[in-house]
Amino acid sequence: MFPETVKTVDNSNILTIKLENDFKFEELVFLKNKLCEFQGSDPVMLKVDDDGLEAKILTASMFWVNASNDLINTLSKTFKDRISINVKSMDSKVTEEPVA
Repeated sequence: MFPETVKTVDNSNILTIKLENDFKFEELVFLKNKLCEFQGSDPVMLKVDDDGLEAKILTASMFWVNASNDLINTLSKTFKDRISINVKSMDSKVTEEPVA
């Protein structure tokens, strides 16, 4: 009936990564590679600040991840204060709280 890649919303998380304003192209490429190491079915959203306006970018599904503690710890250690990470259940009505 459904493809094997379909996942119900109540089992999904969305990983939001806020990038610092001066995030460099090389850092973005490295982030892309890290996301690919944890490939999964949880969507990834990037937040960037554009002249005071916050833009949200949903990544292509090839960059979606398994939003695990291992991923969060790896990204936090790798990028330190260059990014902030939020993980939110897609069916949750609770407001986002930073996890790293």
